Amino acid sequence: MSLARKFNASAFARWINSPAGRVFRVAAGSAFAIAGLRHRRTAAGKAALIWSVFPLSAGGLDLCWISGALGGPLRGAACRADANRLTESGGLALASSPSRTPSARVSAGPP
Repeated sequence: MSLARKFNASAFARWINSPAGRVFRVAAGSAFAIAGLRHRRTAAGKAALIWSVFPLSAGGLDLCWISGALGGPLRGAACRADANRLTESGGLALASSPSRTPSARVSAGPP
């Protein structure tokens, strides 16, 4: 499974690509923009203004920059569909199966 697909199936990615996550990204981007405008004459203010483009565009346009950077889909709808396919097919359950953990293979005593 690719790194992007693992990310898209994570609880964080599922939340950040949800409607609540989109609202959070717009709010965070707005906060960075406001802070950047208030301190626009400083390097930190300029950096905040530039940085605000990422969460604002991600929330406003339903984009997932992290998934795109990992080689996955950029559109939020595609990220959600990718995560849903993994959980429905059981791909995510296989990765976290107790039988695959090292502690499950260690015997408690002699056979």
